[in-house]
Amino acid sequence: MPIVLLSAISLTAAACGDDDAGSATTAAPASTPASTGETPAPPATSEGEAPALTDEYSQQIARLKEVTVDTAEFKKEAPYRVATIVQGPINGWGTIFDATMNARMEETGKFDMANRLYVPWNFDVANQQKGIEDAIAQGVDAIMLTSLSRAGLAASVERATAAGIPVILCMAGAETDQFTAEVSAEMPRMGYDSAKAVAEKIGGTGKIVMIHGIAGVDAAEFWKLGAKTAFAEYPDIEIVAEQNGDWSTADSLNVMRTVLVQEPEIDAIWAGGFEMGVGVVDAFKEAGRDVPFIGGTGITNGFLRIAQEDGLDFFAVQFPPAGSAKCVDTMIAVLEGQPVQKYTSVVTVLPDVDAFGPEQIEANYKPQFNDDFIGPAIYPDAVYVEAGF
Repeated sequence: MPIVLLSAISLTAAACGDDDAGSATTAAPASTPASTGETPAPPATSEGEAPALTDEYSQQIARLKEVTVDTAEFKKEAPYRVATIVQGPINGWGTIFDATMNARMEETGKFDMANRLYVPWNFDVANQQKGIEDAIAQGVDAIMLTSLSRAGLAASVERATAAGIPVILCMAGAETDQFTAEVSAEMPRMGYDSAKAVAEKIGGTGKIVMIHGIAGVDAAEFWKLGAKTAFAEYPDIEIVAEQNGDWSTADSLNVMRTVLVQEPEIDAIWAGGFEMGVGVVDAFKEAGRDVPFIGGTGITNGFLRIAQEDGLDFFAVQFPPAGSAKCVDTMIAVLEGQPVQKYTSVVTVLPDVDAFGPEQIEANYKPQFNDDFIGPAIYPDAVYVEAGF
């Protein structure tokens, strides 16, 4: 998950927050599904029967999926000198992202790795802005960007594009259309689908606790927005508590301890990042209470381990850091002058990234790796072992 941190951070520009969630509400379903006692099937995706989401990012995604970009003007001879302005290896998600990105770049032999400009987030939008300015000044062939803030990086992306440098957005967007291509996950849809599964599991009625990531960070805010859109379709669902667990097992354990003291009845948990699911489970165990159904985004090896050990019921929408390999492929296509899609949903180009529940633990849990690992594994085990997993 982007950014695992023990305390919240402030950003120079924040994405959509709670006030925006109401504008994304969709019409209530014709009937409320009854609880079957079984893990719900994955909700329909945006390509299926689910209603279109009306937040700005979802609308942008829907629009740009239909656009093909002519990249002939960017065609260059390899090896390419590029800038990768990304999250950095500050947690399992970022470490796998980098390991996959580097493995893909190296195996193609198309990049000047010795002179690549690499800029990690350092939890600062200004640091990414400076990285883009440095990339422009150095005249790199392309920029691959995982933005900390869609709003905060928009102007920088536009400056790079104006300078004639193709910008490939990777696993995060920008609040502008002036980039070359985006390969990402539909974050509001992830929140919607996972929350819809929670609502259906409890029969459209009950008390729910929501645990969010770091306030103001795009992934946390868009997952929350999508989840609240889904829950708004069920008038008999009550959100009895919302807390920020900061994508930290320790922080989510602490906040859940407090929630359990205050709330004697909890029918389900929604977690915007399953790193926090581990802390939630630990808190229920400490309190001697049964762990309810948990739905959320970004499944981790650690949660799958405890779900297998304890027989937990859950539903997870994946957020695969291995998407960085597909971003590299897109960057190559652009620099070879091949047409590319303006927006590509990463779940359409990676294997084994469907949403799933406990029936698929065996297929997705990787006991050879530690709790921080996040699948899918698209390279041999040695790549991940070398990266520390």
